[in-house]
Amino acid sequence: MTPCIEEARRLLRLAERDYRTFLILRGHPNAELEPTCFHAQQAAEKALKAALIARSTDFRRTHDLEELANLLADLGVALPFTSREFRRLNPFAVELR
Repeated sequence: MTPCIEEARRLLRLAERDYRTFLILRGHPNAELEPTCFHAQQAAEKALKAALIARSTDFRRTHDLEELANLLADLGVALPFTSREFRRLNPFAVELR
């Protein structure tokens, strides 16, 4: 297995962990919006980066989901959301830091 594929798989495992955490928080009656959306943003960011890495595509160090989604769209990758829809999670990448 190539190093790119190994790194992409590692990121997907981490994305799955963040996604599971998001689902738990989303269903909890006392969960606050910011930490819930933080995990959604993290899951999406890691999954998008994994897809770029698997395709050996360079990208700058960023938390901008719209930018990452646009890079994949430029490669012809079909995404479940538009890049503008991904952008809605961008504020949650930095609000908790």
